[in-house]
Amino acid sequence: MAIRSVALALVLQAARVAAAQEAPAPAIDLKLSGSLYNDVRYVVAEKNLDGGALAVPTGFDRNDTRLRWKAVARAGEHAKGVADVELVWTGFSRVPYVGQLPPRPDATLDDLSNRLVIDPLYVNAYAAYVDLYKVAPGLDLRLGRQVTTWGTADKFNPTNNLNPLDFEDPLRFGEGISNDMVRADWNPRGDFIVTMVWVPLFRPARLPRTAPLGLESLARLPFQDDDFRHLVSSLVPPGILVRAHPLLPPTDLQDSQVAVKVAGRIGTYDLSLSYYNGRHDLPTPVHALASIEAGQLVADVTLGYPRMQVIGFDSAGSLPWLYDLGYWIEGAVVFPQEIRLGVDVAIPGQPSRLLDASGQNPLTVASTPYLKATVGADYTVGPHSYVNAQYVHGFIDEFGGGRTIWRASFDPGREVTAPREGDYAVAGTDLKLLRDRLLLRLFVVYDLNDGSAVVFPQSILTGSGATELTVGAFLFVGSPVTKFGDPAAGGSQVFARAKISW
Repeated sequence: MAIRSVALALVLQAARVAAAQEAPAPAIDLKLSGSLYNDVRYVVAEKNLDGGALAVPTGFDRNDTRLRWKAVARAGEHAKGVADVELVWTGFSRVPYVGQLPPRPDATLDDLSNRLVIDPLYVNAYAAYVDLYKVAPGLDLRLGRQVTTWGTADKFNPTNNLNPLDFEDPLRFGEGISNDMVRADWNPRGDFIVTMVWVPLFRPARLPRTAPLGLESLARLPFQDDDFRHLVSSLVPPGILVRAHPLLPPTDLQDSQVAVKVAGRIGTYDLSLSYYNGRHDLPTPVHALASIEAGQLVADVTLGYPRMQVIGFDSAGSLPWLYDLGYWIEGAVVFPQEIRLGVDVAIPGQPSRLLDASGQNPLTVASTPYLKATVGADYTVGPHSYVNAQYVHGFIDEFGGGRTIWRASFDPGREVTAPREGDYAVAGTDLKLLRDRLLLRLFVVYDLNDGSAVVFPQSILTGSGATELTVGAFLFVGSPVTKFGDPAAGGSQVFARAKISW
């Protein structure tokens, strides 16, 4: 039946194309929009590594100018194309700056003649896809580069796994990176719709620029076996050089990603069930090789992207019997691939491989299923204020069960452990003033396990002609051995942005 349905859809589409070739071409309805904004940020507080070394200095962190264009072209009732791209000038030369961390290789005089070195820029492609409507009864297709967002929670969506996340800019807070995919939406009848997505090639998440700082402290070993972790800690002296080598999965058909979701409405409540089969978009250590180069102990660590399957559920709506309070519940059971980290040693007089007590490579991620969940509510208090609160189990970058191990030093007696899937309280509020021209916003994320936090205040002034002026701060609170105090998470910063849209 499935094969015959696909064949029928192809025949119908071919007939429609043939008819379109004979008929006059439909007029193209083109709409353009865009924005231009400047973004300046300054790190206001230093962050140090476990050993006391300076990791994140104070100074300007970002000086972006962004020009974004979006075009939507409609060809009759059955086709639409969308292109959404952005040019970003970083505002920083690639020539090294005094005191820059981490240090970069010295530039040459020739670099000062290279425009891309003096004034670098890059392109973001948010969307480049084609929509085809009514390909078959109730069936629409979207082909090309796109972001498919699933889930009803605010920002923290455990069912949303189709697009890798962008962690490079903390103020974007893990927005999805567009990827090439095929999406089919089938609405046979009523309020229910079935969505199927196929992603041919895997794309990794974009890491923050401070991510390499996570390699500077080998005291944070991922091994779940205490005895093995303490053994490795005793063999590895401070000052080891760690080099990470990410390895993307194969580009064959078996490693493409697939997902399906059934969503609908019962009464006043939105519901959906979903399934995803793919990979985690953040890398995990899968192999390490210890060696000596020019008298320096070096660890070359290969990073991989473990497979996972996710079964998700979400519901959202309002509660008329409770002052129309809005609510959302979203949960996902994740079935992760087991990861055992192979540790090879190429050092004279040492064993060639380190194994745990069972004679296997040490376990870092168990295959035991685990839960991610978000429960939240929001409420509009009068015409000028809004409040939002959520409980989050499992942050957007967390993967696997077991424990995360932190240390203030290499001393095993000073270990700090926390659940790998942490618990967080998220709360925010908006207040509108000056006839809604001024928006005061404050959001806080608090780690219930270690007491660290992110504090995100903003003041947004809207002017005439679709202009915005924003000033604010993004502050990390906590010691270096906490979730948000970790230097690899980035430094606390203040920012100012000016934007005009058309």
